[in-house]
Amino acid sequence: MAISKQIAPYIFQIVSKLQEAGYETYLVGGAVRDLLIKREPKDYDISTAATPEQVQSVFGRRRSRIIGRRFKIVHLYQGREIIEISTFRAAPEPRKQNNSNSLLVLRDNEYGTSYDDAYRRDFTVNAIFYDPTISSMIDYTKQGLKDLATGSIRVIGDPYTRFSEDPVRMLRALKLVGQYNFTLTKETEEALYALMPQIALCSKSRLCLELEKILRKSYSDKILQAFQKHSFLQYFLPNLAKDWKTKSAQASIQLLACHCKRLEQEKCQDYLSVVLALISIPFVNKYLTKDETNCLWKYYPQLEKDIKKIIYYIFSPYSFPKFIMSAVTEAIILQQRFYKKDRPRKTRQHPHFRIAREIAIDLNEHFWKKPDLMSYWKSIRGGEKHHH
Repeated sequence: MAISKQIAPYIFQIVSKLQEAGYETYLVGGAVRDLLIKREPKDYDISTAATPEQVQSVFGRRRSRIIGRRFKIVHLYQGREIIEISTFRAAPEPRKQNNSNSLLVLRDNEYGTSYDDAYRRDFTVNAIFYDPTISSMIDYTKQGLKDLATGSIRVIGDPYTRFSEDPVRMLRALKLVGQYNFTLTKETEEALYALMPQIALCSKSRLCLELEKILRKSYSDKILQAFQKHSFLQYFLPNLAKDWKTKSAQASIQLLACHCKRLEQEKCQDYLSVVLALISIPFVNKYLTKDETNCLWKYYPQLEKDIKKIIYYIFSPYSFPKFIMSAVTEAIILQQRFYKKDRPRKTRQHPHFRIAREIAIDLNEHFWKKPDLMSYWKSIRGGEKHHH
């Protein structure tokens, strides 16, 4: 399976340079998976026998930076892109039971061989290694290529143990289900259903980071639907799960799907604030006007505070930085002006004009359906800064 031609030339060069320095090196993980199913990888991960310090000595300190506490990796700068280079890892030592009887792995810093590294990975479809210099595929688990062909998510090793070691793996399994329409193998699904509540053992900041990553993807609507279908959403976003069957939540998912389609077609940017606003707007509308599709409420002094409360409610138990919350709230309030073509000069000077305009495009496409509205606002220039 020659996929070399699809790989960016600079990736080929990075792998070659490490190999020439005497280090076994492969392209790994999601990039190989995506290339094999004829999707364009969003980013490339490289795994090598070189330690982070050795990688840095190959590429120099100006081009590379060692990061990470739990496990050190190298960020290699290629123009505007950052390529992640990790050292082959061994499986973590089985953890002695602590007071909470948890198998949670807190440190994972042991170097190993490429074989060790493959078996330390989460799912078979993510453990296929590829050497682009000789077009060679290595499937150490002997199952990755088969599972990729059948669209199966299979945990490497015992799923109960692996999910207990790191409950975020359950979230990642369902992300693959949503993203690719893959299915969980029987053993993976049984472990996932049994251990879902353990996601509460993970830190809120780590889960919030996972949520941000999901919301920036062009398939975030499908991931949230997969979470709900497999009963995981109640542990991840409990309030959204509780309201899932309401008109507000369904309108939110439809707006998100509309945005995802535009993201897929590269017609918009992956601003977190736009997605937070689109999911929140039907709930804001319902609260203020009893109509999920309306954006025609009256301004009152408590409005900003009330909108923020609604956003916090939907995305509980996670919270976002104040500057993002302000951007989302102000962009939602601006929607009335967009709908009414109100005060265009003043509106275009607003620091969150561009975010608000992105939101209005999706609202117009899904709810308002005013044919000339966005051509009017697209012709308005200025005030385009502060994007999140």
